[in-house]
Amino acid sequence: MTLLETAPALGRVLMVLGQVLMVLGAGLFTTAAIGLLRFQDAYCRSSAIATAAGPGISLVLIGAFCMMPSWTNLGKLALAITLQLGTSAVGSMSIGRAAYLTGSTLHSPSGHDELARPGGAPPLVAPARKSKRIKVQEAPTAQDGQAAPARTGSTPVTREG
Repeated sequence: MTLLETAPALGRVLMVLGQVLMVLGAGLFTTAAIGLLRFQDAYCRSSAIATAAGPGISLVLIGAFCMMPSWTNLGKLALAITLQLGTSAVGSMSIGRAAYLTGSTLHSPSGHDELARPGGAPPLVAPARKSKRIKVQEAPTAQDGQAAPARTGSTPVTREG
């Protein structure tokens, strides 16, 4: 027997509460979609998506839980909300940082950029690591209508630098 079957009045309240929370979550998604269309730069758009992904999903999930409460669903709810809030925050920060480092324009009514370096220099970026190149010799090919020589053994590989 579930909680909704043992207390019908509480069940009706939880159903209404669940529906209200789900509508609020859907409203957050709608405002985020409008923000994607109206905002002028990548930073504001990223903020709109993070807002929808974090609290919006949380409201929808809590609403679903209110409509079907159980201990197993409570565990699933806690795990889903924890993972969603963590990944949403990290993802939106990564998108914003990537946009800044690639030189995406910043729409700022004040014209002030807190992270800008003096003299308009590009942002500091860690230098890329030097990778060791592997040079692979190509296999002999047929030239002027002659058959290609037969390959024997493996292709030799040499390392540069």
